[in-house]
Amino acid sequence: MKSYWLGIIGAVLMTSALRAENTLFPSCGLSGSIAPYVDKDGYVNPIVPLGDVDFGDGLTLPLALNFSSKVRPPSPEFGQGWECPLFESKIFDVQKDLKKVELMGGRQIYLVYNQRSDTWRHYFSDAWKGEEKGDEFKLTYVTTGCLFIFNKGLISSLTMPDGRTILWNRSSDGKLISMSESGKSPALQVAYDKLGFAKQLLFNPDSMGVAKKVCDFEPSLVYAGIDKITCPGGHTITLDRTRDKLLNPVLSFVDSMQRPLTLSWDLKTGKIISDDKYTYQIADVADDKTYPQMSRINKVSKKAESYFFDEKTRNYRFDVT
Repeated sequence: MKSYWLGIIGAVLMTSALRAENTLFPSCGLSGSIAPYVDKDGYVNPIVPLGDVDFGDGLTLPLALNFSSKVRPPSPEFGQGWECPLFESKIFDVQKDLKKVELMGGRQIYLVYNQRSDTWRHYFSDAWKGEEKGDEFKLTYVTTGCLFIFNKGLISSLTMPDGRTILWNRSSDGKLISMSESGKSPALQVAYDKLGFAKQLLFNPDSMGVAKKVCDFEPSLVYAGIDKITCPGGHTITLDRTRDKLLNPVLSFVDSMQRPLTLSWDLKTGKIISDDKYTYQIADVADDKTYPQMSRINKVSKKAESYFFDEKTRNYRFDVT
């Protein structure tokens, strides 16, 4: 089981930076993990890689779904508890003259407003610069010249230094309809059911709608989100959600290629409580705004481990007692 989750997290960290060999995009990989299905803030976060969106001529963008126990608005495409970084890259106001950007690889940056130039810049450096006009926000990664455009807060296009532009084509309510290179046929299409949930991802569909790869989704009305994913090749993932005696959520994550995994988290905070081997405790964020310290106890050996995430080294640090 450990090797499985390490393999999953390794694959996602590779893809989350839009392929390591493509140096146009800033990567933000992590090293080490005490539990690959728990993120650095203590939220339950199993990750489901779905493959690459292939735009041709060597350009691919990785596609993965994250299930998160963090209390957040539902994904427009996949419902409550889910997020798709490639679809949902966004920019929004944190406070006056301060914006937060969630990039498609999972990285987060902050921009501050310069009143004299009427522009935005990265909080710490000149690597990122932005300009806002009405509903449109243009963000340039100065290091490479990549241009990200957000419309009404959501990613709408990405232009490479060589002029290639990738489009996020959306409906009026913000749902992703397709992704394509400007002037070319879609590399990915999303089909929806009558209730507005994504029911299929079609990779490189032809004019007749026949795709090279297809992912199928089955939603649950009870939980307003995905219950089952059928990946290309017949690989399936199912989620069985219940509650314990204290009404804390319990999730059984069943991958047809691996052993089942049961996870539970706190109803109010969303932070992990236990998995099949450990019980967890998540400390509050310290006054210095560092990431929270986490501890876990082995249910069998009773051995305790505490750990925290070091932002400078991008590593988890451990203290075993």
